[in-house]
Amino acid sequence: MNLDDRAIAAIQGGKPQTLTTNVTSFGWQSPQPLTAKIKPEPYPIDALPESLQKAVEEVQAFVKTPMPMVATSALTALSLAIQGHVNAKRADKLESPTSLFTLVIADSGERKTTLDGYFSKPIADYERSEEEKAKPLVEKHKADYAAWKAQYDGLNTAIKNATANPKWKGDPVNVLMDKLYQSQ
Repeated sequence: MNLDDRAIAAIQGGKPQTLTTNVTSFGWQSPQPLTAKIKPEPYPIDALPESLQKAVEEVQAFVKTPMPMVATSALTALSLAIQGHVNAKRADKLESPTSLFTLVIADSGERKTTLDGYFSKPIADYERSEEEKAKPLVEKHKADYAAWKAQYDGLNTAIKNATANPKWKGDPVNVLMDKLYQSQ
């Protein structure tokens, strides 16, 4: 009984079979491993602008992590910092922000967060600073909105009351509606 016959017999309720065979008996090649041991090429650090290259080398020397991880963290932070200010034109009608989507796969404890902290801390500090500066403006906007909403709701209520009263047809309703439109 070959492997296929034993599998069919097992599926159809026959006696459980041990399904062992040499895969090559079907003419298949032995499976290829999903991972390969490839000697990595040295990271092209000289391709980075000089100032970024120096920053990457300094952090790499201090943190002792692989150069590609350090450079990826630096390029990610740089992309985040400039994407709202610089676009990349790839064709006449094809332009987009200079965004990068990066992924670093490394085990826990390999200093991914530490690296990101070196390069993205200034961005996080700037965001916090801008958030603090914006707090008074946000509070003013909330107050202005609450005042406008109260006025708007009051005008809506006045229009409903005026249209429900047969004596109030015509000009008074139109005046209230004009005020409502002006408040928008």
